[in-house]
Amino acid sequence: MKKKITRREESLLTLLEIIAERGIQDAPMSLVAERSGIAIGTIYHHFKSKDEMVEALYCHLKAEMGDALNKNVVVTDTIKQQYFTYWHNLYKFYRKNASTFYFLEQCDKHPIVSASVKEANFIHYGHIYNFLETGMKAGVLRKMDTELMLSFIYGTVVSTVHAVLNGRINGQKAAVEQVCQSSWDGVKIN
Repeated sequence: MKKKITRREESLLTLLEIIAERGIQDAPMSLVAERSGIAIGTIYHHFKSKDEMVEALYCHLKAEMGDALNKNVVVTDTIKQQYFTYWHNLYKFYRKNASTFYFLEQCDKHPIVSASVKEANFIHYGHIYNFLETGMKAGVLRKMDTELMLSFIYGTVVSTVHAVLNGRINGQKAAVEQVCQSSWDGVKIN
């Protein structure tokens, strides 16, 4: 039996779809109310503003992303095995959740989510920095700025997801694996 979602959750899901479709700037609360069938007063009972609503959705989705990112990661595996698991976990999560992907991509580029909220959500994926630094110290990964390395790796995932969602590549396992391998080749020490 499926859990019944609350009006608060329904309004957040509706906002997610609208933002994925139209962008943050073109997602008025009136449209959230119209599409969800929830009175605008009820939405404002749960959220003081659109900004607060976006931040609540951001927090929820970052937690989901963090759970997906960590799935089946075995700390006793090699750095390479862990790398491939993290990479594929993020790719699969974004591919399966296109609206979440588009929403989080917009939040990275838009100031609507405050720095303090972004920092608070670092807990869901901050351990990746430690993982990369451990790999560098072990002599498996190239020594470089951790933020720069993470940006490079994340960029390969994001570019692949964009290419699949936009129909430029069909997402066949071999093609995706080739990108992941190329990403690994770009950060490992030969």
